[in-house]
Amino acid sequence: MSPVDFTTTEKVEMTRTFVPKAGARVKPGTAQNIGALVDEITQVHGNGIDPDDLHDTIVERSRPEHSPTHDDFIWDDAAAAKVQRRDQARYYVRSIEVQPSEEVYADRPYRQVVVLPKEDGSSVYMKTEKVLADKGWREIYLDKAQRDIIGMQRRYEQLTELCAVLDQTRLAIEGLRNRTPKGATDSGAPAGA
Repeated sequence: MSPVDFTTTEKVEMTRTFVPKAGARVKPGTAQNIGALVDEITQVHGNGIDPDDLHDTIVERSRPEHSPTHDDFIWDDAAAAKVQRRDQARYYVRSIEVQPSEEVYADRPYRQVVVLPKEDGSSVYMKTEKVLADKGWREIYLDKAQRDIIGMQRRYEQLTELCAVLDQTRLAIEGLRNRTPKGATDSGAPAGA
């Protein structure tokens, strides 16, 4: 898979603060630089970006020695092949969270992007704020959460106490479907994406 062509004249404002996820082996400066880069890339791909394309683009944008993220990757091909650098990028995406600002209604850091299924069975990264602010994408995210809960119930069916809690969680998810968050819009997210 080739990296995404990232040529744009759009000005991207980077005012958000990114922090390492608790327990992640990521330095605060790396979290800020990679987080800003992911914001920049996902802004150009407003309808989502294939995970491998995002990881490859992070690596390619980090390759120039003057890039703020260059030193966060191992460039010695004897020590790290392309696949390992993609794994590094994947780890960074999973390990970086957005530090909430006063404008955001969050009381703790949250994931910068979430992975959502597409109709063709592949996946796409979407900015968390976009998913939560759009009725269609939010519904797809709730469907994914529901499937994850059902999967956990199947895996841990012998733990009846846990399954009872998971049943309550499934009911809570259904309740969330009936509430529209303040400011949510309909942008035409694909049905069943």
